[in-house]
Amino acid sequence: MRVVRKEMRSLLGTKKDRDFPNIVSDRPELLAAPQDVFNFCFDDDAPGPNLQHPQIYIEAPENIWNVSLARQFADMVTQKYPEKDLSTDIVARHFLNRLDTLRKACAKTCPRANEQPEDVPVRMAAEFQAMSHRKRVRMRQKQLYLARSGHCQDQVEYDNNPAWNEMLLMVRSLGVDGQSSDESDGGEYRVKIQTWRDPHVTRLLRYIDRSRPTTNIVGNRLPGSAPHIRKISEREWTTRPYSDIPAKLPANFYDNVWFETLVPGLQAKLDPHPVLNLPHLQN
Repeated sequence: MRVVRKEMRSLLGTKKDRDFPNIVSDRPELLAAPQDVFNFCFDDDAPGPNLQHPQIYIEAPENIWNVSLARQFADMVTQKYPEKDLSTDIVARHFLNRLDTLRKACAKTCPRANEQPEDVPVRMAAEFQAMSHRKRVRMRQKQLYLARSGHCQDQVEYDNNPAWNEMLLMVRSLGVDGQSSDESDGGEYRVKIQTWRDPHVTRLLRYIDRSRPTTNIVGNRLPGSAPHIRKISEREWTTRPYSDIPAKLPANFYDNVWFETLVPGLQAKLDPHPVLNLPHLQN
């Protein structure tokens, strides 16, 4: 919820979650003292949190101290934005969820077992780089899905060939997770082959890609990024986590040979759906 994120950042003086540990180091008064939290929990007369001088108990986001602060915050937000018709319960829940996110951000800055304090920035930089890479890969999968499904939809409207209806159904059934992912490396893209996918499905997807127009009616290149060099990734497919493989796809979308190599537990987890008949795409 954007309103909650905006108001919490204003309340705590943060711009990004990963900046919170540094802000806490400069402003330790943002953290509630454990004794104050204990007194508030067990003494009805003990002072509690307030929005004028906000203090959070970062060790336990669901603590009653934070719940009290979340309710005050929710009342403030709903009164400040009456036009949004916000629920105080939902705003309070988002507040507590955000506290848990900040708790995790703080935990990342603490040295782990067998880790020196000076090694923490190096680890955090590597984790941030890995997270950014995953986001880029996901974005390309979404772009590929939209391009393929959009092209098939155009062909359905302008071509009487029923095969395009089935190709559109195939692409939509695969979804974003079923598209090949790219790994950027400068101007070159390494394509990770989806070995779990039936070869016939892969051939059909490549046909869709080849048939997509690259120029407009007057011969100019269509808007968008210039074509990239795409090469097969050298990374072994067997290293890919099984959790990344989309489940509940039609059974004929999975490669039979690959599927039979899985243990029964993984086969059950993928839970293939009934075969999707595509009679015009058999050849």
